[in-house]
Amino acid sequence: MLDVVKVMVKPLIVVAASKGILLKFQPSALKLLAKEGYDPEMGARPLRRLLQTKLEDPMAEMLLREDLGAGMVLKVGVKANQLKFESVNE
Repeated sequence: MLDVVKVMVKPLIVVAASKGILLKFQPSALKLLAKEGYDPEMGARPLRRLLQTKLEDPMAEMLLREDLGAGMVLKVGVKANQLKFESVNE
């Protein structure tokens, strides 16, 4: 499942890079997405929706608030069993 998560976040990394943002995932973040995005009956199908709500939507909000922009690094980790975002200038 972790391999599926890595494949599914690659397009997000590419889109972020096209906006001048370096998107970095800590292993703990990928593991959390793999755990929460898997359903025994549906397999990895819920992962797409999870990526939208837990990753893409918060990133879009950060862009709109201008907390994230070109030349920045967005580090995605885990804190208190939730995804944690930290944006820093390169």
